[in-house]
Amino acid sequence: MKKQKRKNPRPSLRAKKAVALMGENGGNVSKALRDAGYGPGYADHPEKFTATQTFKELAEQMLPDDLLLQKHREGLEAVDTQSLIVGYKPQGKGKKSVPIVEIRNDPDFNVRHRYLETAYKIRGKIKDQTNVVVPMQVNVAQDRNKYS
Repeated sequence: MKKQKRKNPRPSLRAKKAVALMGENGGNVSKALRDAGYGPGYADHPEKFTATQTFKELAEQMLPDDLLLQKHREGLEAVDTQSLIVGYKPQGKGKKSVPIVEIRNDPDFNVRHRYLETAYKIRGKIKDQTNVVVPMQVNVAQDRNKYS
């Protein structure tokens, strides 16, 4: 007998917890699913969870567009503050010289990129492409005689 879907399903507490944990751990869906109590069979295939309507609705609730926009702006302005010793100022006879410190705020491109990438991954706007397979055909028989 086929299961009937509810017309207006409410997200389970476990699904809510998983989405909240994703926000805390930087978007690692598998880890969030395990920590929320899902079994390893489901947690090892996070695409099953992220493809559900429940996930999409929860992600929209927890990461609304205005919040993402705010984080985008923060991330785009991330800086790396560095204190650099550019010289020493002498203090007089027998006293140590004092360092002259310059503070620089350089753009922090790594942080900027991670802000954006994590937000997009959680929302499902980009897919993790670590397991991309590119088919390739090599015709060994045709080239074999050229090199023997």
